[in-house]
Amino acid sequence: MDRLPGLISVSRKGRCERTNRVNPEQWDIRAGQPIDYPGCWMLSGSNADGESWSYFRKEDGTYWEVARENLFPRSGGILHIELGCHVTDAAILKWLREYYAEWLQSKFRVEVFDCPEQGFRNFVDRESANQYRDSLVGKGVKDANIRIVAINREGVPL
Repeated sequence: MDRLPGLISVSRKGRCERTNRVNPEQWDIRAGQPIDYPGCWMLSGSNADGESWSYFRKEDGTYWEVARENLFPRSGGILHIELGCHVTDAAILKWLREYYAEWLQSKFRVEVFDCPEQGFRNFVDRESANQYRDSLVGKGVKDANIRIVAINREGVPL
């Protein structure tokens, strides 16, 4: 998921038009729940050329292009979002839904007891968590003092 299959842009006439910005460069992608929009989700990307895009998922599961973002608006709050076009392109919807499903998946935390300098560390997948546990054991931490737990996206154990 390192490339976006295409973007929807808003023309000056207010119509949604598909633009093809599929380039081989990597996108720096950020995703999360905006604090001012509970139950919603936002996905943004930018690349080294200064190109950027953002999509917004409403509580009802529909996806929208973000036309404008205003951080710390005068009206209050942290973020004000103006929505652009409703995303209807099947390829973009598929990509957005896959990314959202991946974001919802549980993550893993390695917790170390009786060893305050190690504390805990979060990992995206179980394999990475296991490798970190193995490295701790190699450094002399007792295996009985290490626990791997599944956590949700907020970091709460499942």
